[in-house]
Amino acid sequence: MADRCRAAIQIVEAERPDLVVMDIGLAGKRDGVEGAVVIRKRYDIPTLFVSGQFDGLLVARAREAEALAWLSKPLDKE
Repeated sequence: MADRCRAAIQIVEAERPDLVVMDIGLAGKRDGVEGAVVIRKRYDIPTLFVSGQFDGLLVARAREAEALAWLSKPLDKE
């Protein structure tokens, strides 16, 4: 787990997972979309986004990362 874009990229570089589950809202200047784009371009690892945000600009940016899917949060427990 990572709370910042740079840390997420470093973990992916070291671990080389098959899939990255990325929250859009990371701490720091770069968000999860930026991290996912870097991960996709450098390592060709797909991303599944998790976010409570769904505005048009964010969705358009997320397409750059070629995300597999988008999960909405908070998740309903019922």
